Amino acid sequence: MARPELPLGTWGKIRTQKLGPNRFRARARFRDYDGKTREIEATDTTGPAAERALKVKLRDRTTPNDDEITRETRVSKLADLWIEEITTEERIAPQTIQRYETSARNAILPALGNLRIREASVPAWIGSCVTSPRTVPRQPKARKSS
Repeated sequence: MARPELPLGTWGKIRTQKLGPNRFRARARFRDYDGKTREIEATDTTGPAAERALKVKLRDRTTPNDDEITRETRVSKLADLWIEEITTEERIAPQTIQRYETSARNAILPALGNLRIREASVPAWIGSCVTSPRTVPRQPKARKSS
């Protein structure tokens, strides 16, 4: 029976090897977010230091790709790309897009715009909402004319 695959974003056993005087290499197999398992390594002057360096590398690992959006992309860049995409598609009314831009500029970007996508989480969102009260008055909702 074959060994079960690693869950996405996790690594297997870390192996350390002495390469020479004051040089150690730590290696581990990592299952990337595209489903491929890759061998990742880091080196340092001691075994434990190489292992720590590898753990940092694994924690911050992003899948190699040519996409414009990665885990390192800032929320502000993601918002810009999204507005650009919905504007290009021309499926949404220009007034709606303008409202989305205003909401992003006034509510989302001041609170979360400098976070990387990997850092954006529910606690980050709630924390920014609780610590920075609304300073911009709400826009009146459009009314349907009869």
